[in-house]
Amino acid sequence: MASARRKVVIVGGGAGGLILANSLAIRGEYDITLINDTPYHYYWPQLLQIAFRGDDRQLRRPIDSLVRRGVNLVIERAETVNLQERKVVLASGRELT
Repeated sequence: MASARRKVVIVGGGAGGLILANSLAIRGEYDITLINDTPYHYYWPQLLQIAFRGDDRQLRRPIDSLVRRGVNLVIERAETVNLQERKVVLASGRELT
């Protein structure tokens, strides 16, 4: 009998969140949800470019272009994380478990 896939919810699509989501997706053992409050990933080492060029296109990328197949991407703000109930409540009221 096959065991159920474990669910993983990752809050934040920064460098750490993306690396974790993509690393777990490679293994193919988990149902992964990545929550990010914007549709972009910002690469902060390029922040100085804005001061000189006034353009943030160099430091942001559409986050959906950076996640692997198998990662469910949710573009919404996470309001609360309840560790005891193992759920995340989004700004819309939707609950992820």
